[in-house]
Amino acid sequence: MSEALNLAQLTQRIGAEALRLAAAAGETQLALSLLGLEGRVDEQSIVGLQALDRLTQELEDLARLLDGLGRALPDGIRGPRSLLALLRLRDLALRLGADHPAPPSPPSGEVNWF
Repeated sequence: MSEALNLAQLTQRIGAEALRLAAAAGETQLALSLLGLEGRVDEQSIVGLQALDRLTQELEDLARLLDGLGRALPDGIRGPRSLLALLRLRDLALRLGADHPAPPSPPSGEVNWF
């Protein structure tokens, strides 16, 4: 790995991560709608579902903005690699900061109840 981060590339990668998260939120909305709870959901739950929809839309917007910003930034702008230490998730830091990042791992298909 190089010593400094290409900030244009990093910005675009963050945008791609936001888009991936928006897709996951959209899949969550779909899964919830397939549960067939029409007429049995209380008002507070409906507000929560609306918040999930809003989250999806905001992540999509932020992803577009970050991608555009990354394309607008000059390629030579660098930032310290230590920025990645701000992230708690190691695989996310690796995807964002690697010279040749691997795509995120697909879900296992197993349900983990916490």
